[in-house]
Amino acid sequence: LLASPDHNGLGQGLLLLSGWYESRDKAKSDAYLQRAAEANSAGALRILALRLRQQQGSRPPTAEAIAWLEKAANGGDAMAMRYLAWQSYMQGQARRAEDWVAPAAMQGDVEALFFLANLWSSDAKGMSGDATRAAAVYEALQDVANEGPRARRMLAMLALQGKGMAK
Repeated sequence: LLASPDHNGLGQGLLLLSGWYESRDKAKSDAYLQRAAEANSAGALRILALRLRQQQGSRPPTAEAIAWLEKAANGGDAMAMRYLAWQSYMQGQARRAEDWVAPAAMQGDVEALFFLANLWSSDAKGMSGDATRAAAVYEALQDVANEGPRARRMLAMLALQGKGMAK
């Protein structure tokens, strides 16, 4: 039923089958994963791209890996968005990083929210937010389960630097 084309507009059934077979039959799992990617499953595209990145070792990502990650990110995969944001940030493109991570943050991805707030508090040029908005994000994250201590540390750092609030 999950492999039926009627249930696989974006390959989600195939991706679920891939996960189910992961520890049972690796070849079958990989076949379902490939079919899910061919059906444009954002999760499958991300998994395949990250496998390719792992094979590449410490070398810069290939155009193929980046293309798969971009397709996954554009399909809504928050992890792919964060990966591309990090790559952009490491290349000195903070504004591009914000473009990649903002949709994941809007989905409620906690790591993306922290990343976005860090970008906003970094004084990078061209950001849509600033340290005041970063402080608001950290304040909101204080109430998220298991994230309160981290958010309070980030708020304390902003306060010590006199960013986004009175020193």
